Order: sequence, then structure tokens, then C-alpha cells
Amino acid sequence: MFCVGLWFTSDTLSVTGISLGLLATMLSVAALSQFGAIFAALVLQYRQVTAIFGFFNLAFQFLTGMFIPFQLLPMPLQVLGWCLPITFGMDMLRYYVMRTKPLMPVEYEWLALFVQLLFMSIMAKFVVAWLERNAKEQGLHYI
Repeated sequence: MFCVGLWFTSDTLSVTGISLGLLATMLSVAALSQFGAIFAALVLQYRQVTAIFGFFNLAFQFLTGMFIPFQLLPMPLQVLGWCLPITFGMDMLRYYVMRTKPLMPVEYEWLALFVQLLFMSIMAKFVVAWLERNAKEQGLHYI
């Protein structure tokens, strides 16, 4: 599959494009790891969060442009998709590697990705601190 991807992008592929695309991907992964810390805290506190996991799994697959083009989604779903950090990371990777049309000017996508990383980091810090506070008060003896 990697070779087929290289064959299809042979005209648009460049070292700069790969570097910027991988940087966008790394920022998306960093934001998603903060998302993971939030879910880990929720799992430790509530134990039964599979319904929420299912919702976010579906959202990541359909609202980020992973399976269907993002531009075909109705505007309310696009707004939800813009809240997920993987949307801009995937879009910028496609833009830099395949020269597709970006969802918005690339500078705004970089800004949105950095803001999402910052927001997710603050939320993860808040949720983990909340978990620690609850653990001190109630204990996590069921683990």
C-alpha cells in the first residue's frame, strides 16, 4: 500500500512536503495523546465509558474526512469535525504530499492545530488533576 501511495504521489512528493506533512501529523498525535489522557482519567474514575469511546471512534472515522471527503459533510458536521485535531493534521498531510485543496488557508490550519494542542493539553491537565483530587478523597481502591 505504501508503494501504491508513492506511485500516486510521485508528481507531487517533495522532501519539504513530507517534512511539513509529518510535522502536522506529529502535532495531531500530540493533541490526540492529550485526548487519551483525558479518556484514561475518565476510565479510572467511571469505569464504564465504552459508549463515549464508541462515539469518538465513529466521530474520528466520519467527521475528520478519513473515509468520506470532509467538504461533502453538512456544515453542522463540519463544525464538529473542526473540533477534532486529526482533521487538520490529515488535511495538511494530504495538502503537502498530494497538493490537494486545503479546507481553509494552510496558515489557519496550522494555527487551529496549535490551538487544539494547547486546549487539549490544558483540558488533560485539568482532568488529571481532578482525578487525583477525587482519588485522594474517595480512593481508587477498585483498580
